[in-house]
Amino acid sequence: MNAKLIGTALVVTSNVKREDIEKLIIRCPDALNLYHGEGDKKELVFTVGLTDGEAEIQDFCVVFNSATHDEAKRATATILLRGDLGENPKETIADLFGPALKNLNEWEAGIPAILQKVDAEHAELVGLVQI
Repeated sequence: MNAKLIGTALVVTSNVKREDIEKLIIRCPDALNLYHGEGDKKELVFTVGLTDGEAEIQDFCVVFNSATHDEAKRATATILLRGDLGENPKETIADLFGPALKNLNEWEAGIPAILQKVDAEHAELVGLVQI
């Protein structure tokens, strides 16, 4: 994950491709969620989504609205910031968006293994289909 201030816009770029998030929406929607705890103490703390409209960054979610324009096509969320960011914009952004960025990093860490499992399961299902 990368968060970059460009003018008055905060651009958050995921390490996960937009197409992989689309794949998870279809094949394993629960993988879009980050939980803390286990069993009856398991609590949903964060979720990831996609939109064709305006991005959203909250403590409990990031909704991506675009992708990078390179070959990686990583998911991006662009938020227009209003008002003065103060003398230290990095501090202000950390205060405003820190929990979301931390949760996004934690969510991203588990995604490669989940994608590998989802792809293997899908390949097995495709193998069951005869034409």
